[in-house]
Parts: sequence; C-alpha cells; structure tokens
Amino acid sequence: LVCVLLATMYFTVPLSLDNEYFSGVEGVDQVVLDSFGHQVVLETLAKGDLFDLGRFPSLSILAAFGVAGCLFFRSSIRYMVPLVLFFAWLLLFFGRSTWGPVMDLLPLSQDVYMHRFIGGVHLGGIFLAAVALALPWRWAVSRGNNGLYVAGALVLTLLVLSPVYIERRSYLADKAVEKQENQMAQQAEQADIDEIIDTLKGLPPGKVFAGLTPEAGDRWGLRYQIGGTPVAQLLGAAGLDVFSTTLHTYSLPSNVVVSFDETSAGQYDLFSIRYVVVPANSQMPGFMTPLKNIGRHQLYQVQTTGYFDLVGSGLSFDGGKSDYSSAANSWLAGGLLGAKLHPQVSIDGSPG
Repeated sequence: LVCVLLATMYFTVPLSLDNEYFSGVEGVDQVVLDSFGHQVVLETLAKGDLFDLGRFPSLSILAAFGVAGCLFFRSSIRYMVPLVLFFAWLLLFFGRSTWGPVMDLLPLSQDVYMHRFIGGVHLGGIFLAAVALALPWRWAVSRGNNGLYVAGALVLTLLVLSPVYIERRSYLADKAVEKQENQMAQQAEQADIDEIIDTLKGLPPGKVFAGLTPEAGDRWGLRYQIGGTPVAQLLGAAGLDVFSTTLHTYSLPSNVVVSFDETSAGQYDLFSIRYVVVPANSQMPGFMTPLKNIGRHQLYQVQTTGYFDLVGSGLSFDGGKSDYSSAANSWLAGGLLGAKLHPQVSIDGSPG
C-alpha cells in the first residue's frame, strides 16, 4: 500500500492541492460516471459477458470455480485474498446507480468514472481463475510421480483456455492488419507530412489547428486522417504546439476547447492559433491566408497577437468549477471577447 501511495503521489498530491482547477464532468455520459447498477452488472456476469464477451465463457467458468475453491479452502488466508478482492470491486462496480450517496464517501468520488471499476473486477477474476486452474494441478502433483495425472491436468488447462487463446489470437491478428494498413498509408504520405512539419517549424511560433479529435464529437478532425491516425495527432507527435482535444483533458479550461468556433477570428486570436492545416479544397473563412498546398493538404495562416496580449479585466467570475464551463462558453459566444474584456476567474474562492 505504501508503494502504491508513493508511486501515485506525482498525481494525487497536485490533484489534492489544486482540485478546484481539475476538469469537471460536464458532458460525460451518466453511465460512465455512475456505472451500470447491480442488475445490469449481475446479468452480464451471469451471461459470461463480463469476462468473455463474444466467446465461450472460459474465464467466467474458471472464476466461478475459483470462488468455490476459495470458499472450500477459506481457512487459509491466501485463498481469501482473491475472493475479497473480486467481491469488493464488484460491489464498487455497481456504482452510484446502486449505492446512491453512499459512494460520495469515497475520496474524489465526484470526479471518478465509476464504470472503470470493471478493471478491479477483472483483476479479481483473473486471480480466481488462477485458483481454479491450480486445483487440478495441485491434485495431479499430489498423486505422486504418475505422469498421466499431470498430462490430464495439462490437457484440461489447454482445453479450458483454448477459446480465450483463439479469440485473442484472432483479435490481435485483425489489429496487426489494421496497424500494417495504417503504416502503409503513413509511408505513402510521409513526405507530405514531413514537409508540413518542416514548414511549420520554420515559421514564427504559434499553435497549429488541424481539427478536433474524437473527444469533441463528430467534427471533421476525426475524419481528417492518414490511415487511422488523425493529422492533428501526427503533428502533435512531431512536437508542434497543436490546439486539439486530447485523451486526457484534466485542466478546467479544457472543457471549453470542444466549443471552439472555427469561424471566429477572435477565438483563433484567443487561443493563439496561428496556423491551420486542412484537407485541400476546404472552404475556409476569409480572415485566413493560404500559405502552401502540400499534397492533399492545405496550410493557412491567421493573424493573431501571439501567446500574450494586453486586455481589460474589469469583470470577474466567482463560482464553483461546475459553473465554469457554461460561464466560459457564454463569454466566448458573447461580444466581450471581441471587446477584449477578459474576466478575472476565481474558482471556489481561489485567487483569480
């Protein structure tokens, strides 16, 4: 436990100190936040889909035998560990849909995606499956040096696990094909991407916009890909300062990014978006200046004041972090941005 606490302090300490600036949960599906409830979870477990969706329920059967084995040997503490681990996570996985306000007793419960407790259920289930697999081996070894018993335990193990192996092998083979196709597509356009990157790195500094990725919903950035990779992510991986939604939107202002108006010159200036990369022949606002056409890609420039600007701050916002996104979006959509009237922001009484 001490090792876990030490290993996670890089995240938990700043989170505790600056929790008011941690992104809220606006727009997140309620099931993601509260989990599925006991009825759905138990039905899924009984059908075998919790461990073996789309295949023969090998792991589900093993987990059930593991529970029986742990109960049979319950006098030994080591058999109680996987049992407690599994059922503790299973109860947590029921989520707020079952336990209601009791879940608020958990640390950081307001910001936890409770559907992810399935990871703990799977971990406990793996230990239970291991217990079940160990039982025939334990019995075979106890029979002495008779190799037939060991061979029988081996055959049983292979038979039980073969559906898992076959399904995983098929899945990984499909992903290998996708990966290969993605690599081929990137190799075909690598020269164009390299030219875009070199061009942008040779220009005065500024953020690059190449569309918003899946977290922002159905935007063109998701479809603007090379192979299966959004162009925005390729540019970000090259070290460019890319304006885009990311996999981890932890900061409070990140919720506002998804509301970015691609037709507003003021918002490009606000976010210091100086360069735009889009598919060629795209219809772009008149305030953008075309710089270069590279393959099927077009590079534009936007006039901005840069990363810093002198603005008025006679206004103020004082509220909770749950109020921030709606207030920020209202400010973006109104005329205050164009007038360069930027409010001082105080979250839960923190300094503005």
